[in-house]
Amino acid sequence: MKYRLLRAMQQQLPSIIAQQKMLPSGKEELERSTCPTGAKQSAVLILFCPDVAGDYFVPVILRTSDTSPHSGQISFPGGKYEEQDIDFKTTALRETAEELGIDTSHIVILKALTGLYIPVSNFYIHPFVGFTEEVLKFSPSDFEVQKIIKINIDQLANPQITIKKIQLRGHFYEVPFYEFNEASIWGATAMILAELIEMLNTSPKFFNKS
Repeated sequence: MKYRLLRAMQQQLPSIIAQQKMLPSGKEELERSTCPTGAKQSAVLILFCPDVAGDYFVPVILRTSDTSPHSGQISFPGGKYEEQDIDFKTTALRETAEELGIDTSHIVILKALTGLYIPVSNFYIHPFVGFTEEVLKFSPSDFEVQKIIKINIDQLANPQITIKKIQLRGHFYEVPFYEFNEASIWGATAMILAELIEMLNTSPKFFNKS
């Protein structure tokens, strides 16, 4: 898995061309890879890790419900950059450790994906792809995480997409969702995931285990 993933990450980033495949209709199609002045900085981690059987998956989290713009949504582990962070990679690892309750010292960062600006919360997200061969024992943060959901790697080969009409801040939008069993992923997380999925699916033999 490590070498197949490394090969996939050597490709040129498809950038916003891939991301905007999961952009809700009616939303502004601005250059979201550009960070506006004054935007808050954050980072997330797309972590490839094995289960006890040796099958790899990516954990996502169902966030707790509160008053924040992204409460109750499914996302990658991550959060806001803090002054003590050396860089955004450090932010992604620190937040992942806090939210999943794991030791991140054995995680290798393989690639930084295309950044994404989120107008509703004024956050600019720096996504990273990470890998570990360790079988992790999760102890999620009660304050931030309702549930950890595992997306099996094979599901990324041909993900199901559904279009739902939802109301956001008084307006209706047709929104594309990735459907992974119990995980319905949309918005910024789906846009970030779209870039990764394109890279995996265009990499020779990534989904070929032989």
